Amino acid sequence: MGTETVMLVDDRGCPVEPAIFPALEKSGDSKSLVAPFQAFKFASESTVKFQLTVSFCLDVCTPVRCEDEGTKEVHQSYGRRKRSRDMADTQSLELQSGDVVTDITMETPLFVVSSGKHPQSSEMSNQRKFTTTSEGIEAIQLTEKGLCLTRPVLYAAVLVGSVAQVAFFGLCVLFLVFVRKARRITRQPVGYMSSRGSVSSKQELCASS
Repeated sequence: MGTETVMLVDDRGCPVEPAIFPALEKSGDSKSLVAPFQAFKFASESTVKFQLTVSFCLDVCTPVRCEDEGTKEVHQSYGRRKRSRDMADTQSLELQSGDVVTDITMETPLFVVSSGKHPQSSEMSNQRKFTTTSEGIEAIQLTEKGLCLTRPVLYAAVLVGSVAQVAFFGLCVLFLVFVRKARRITRQPVGYMSSRGSVSSKQELCASS
């Protein structure tokens, strides 16, 4: 197992590299958070594991302000909101709306099957969306030039292919055996008739003598 890791989102919910994984945004009127990103995998591993910590807030999670260190651009994302110092001193024991109640760490693996073609960063159709919800993690919008399979599905496909190959070779062997037996059967009456003719001729010679 490889030990290479890449952080996509920090503990505040801000993207580390917005060009690879942008800020999380709400999906319509739902509570789901989505962010499109370019799929990738490590050279030493064909399995990519996504691990994240989902924070559950009281009432509604408020967005956080994130600043891009490269462009100094400020944008909003969703993550752990930090209390101001005054609020922390005066109301340290009271939960406010938007405060984090509990954290749950989740993990899901993806088995990457590469097509050998690198998608262009400008093609949104060749991107995936990574969705986090209060119920779990979901990977959606598969690329047109690639395919992500889980390990059980891949093993099942390999098993089915192996069984199909064994069955095909078995049928070929049975066909060859059947052909050889058919040839032996067609040749047997000729030899049998010739031997019977020789026996009859011997009997006639004995009778005439």
